[in-house]
Amino acid sequence: MVKEGQRESNFELLRILSMCGIIVAHYINSEIGGAVQEAVFPNFSWLYVHFISGFCMPLVNCFVLISGFFMISKKTFSLRKTADLLCITAFYGGISYFISIAAQSNTWNIREFVYAVIPFWKGARWFVETYIILILLAPFLNKALCSLNKKAYELLLAIQILIFSVWYSVGLSAPVLDDGYGIINFITLYMIGGYLKRYGGESWLYRQKKWKLLLIYVGMAVVTFLMSYFTNPYGYAYITNIVGAAAIFTFFAKWDIGRIRWINGISKAAFDVYFVHSDKNTSLLLMYELLGAKFIVDTPWIMLHVIPVILIVWLLGFCTFKVRKKLFRLSVDKLLDKVRFLNREIEI
Repeated sequence: MVKEGQRESNFELLRILSMCGIIVAHYINSEIGGAVQEAVFPNFSWLYVHFISGFCMPLVNCFVLISGFFMISKKTFSLRKTADLLCITAFYGGISYFISIAAQSNTWNIREFVYAVIPFWKGARWFVETYIILILLAPFLNKALCSLNKKAYELLLAIQILIFSVWYSVGLSAPVLDDGYGIINFITLYMIGGYLKRYGGESWLYRQKKWKLLLIYVGMAVVTFLMSYFTNPYGYAYITNIVGAAAIFTFFAKWDIGRIRWINGISKAAFDVYFVHSDKNTSLLLMYELLGAKFIVDTPWIMLHVIPVILIVWLLGFCTFKVRKKLFRLSVDKLLDKVRFLNREIEI
């Protein structure tokens, strides 16, 4: 099991892999990466998108599982992490806005600039918005979850999954029709991550051999692909994406590779990689125009072209991470350090 305060490279490697899955999902999205435009059954684009998405969706869920695993023991409330995320969001949103103006020769618009630095007002950056809500709720969730014994925790988790995942997956009129983009699915994933941290060694998943866990992950992706002919199973709350995420997460949790410096160093840039390649003002400019997705749209070449795209996006994100950290260390961090109420740790 992971010791407190350590960055174990198995989880950091999963973080890297998960971000690669997000890049792929964005790359094939017509509005973000543009590599696929006409995905109509049964052409190649439809088959590729639906097949590869079954592997990507669980990887997105893994980010929240990792948070639940490491944050379940947190007993204090603080606004500092929220403030840091808001500043990072504003930083990349502002830069992307200025790049889009320069690239498209547009005129400055104060309203659009505000929407760029605070994208939540326009429904953008859903993951960051929901994740901020989760980390604000986390200490209170921890208080409740850690007060339960194993049986009670399992019962609550079963109810949560049945109502907010299985119910939705079988096509009934689900209580919350947000496809898993909202806080309820994040809480479900957080609870699973917390359960695996507290009782993982006793769980059915942990008792499986690592190759079986990989097989479950692949099997869930294939089932998702097969179901896509009849319905839309690509919501994050869909049960195959939940089970697949839990399986691949447990695979990495059981795979003890110690602490590998270069893996841990690269994984620190994961959030910056996300911001760099997925901003609505510059994502098409980056992947479709500069990285050449426009030349292989809706062709089998996207299977090969996506590989250098992943590598270049990671390299770009890592470089901007290094620059941003230095800039923030000299400016934003110093300012936030002086705001007492942001740094106050309140015992829950």
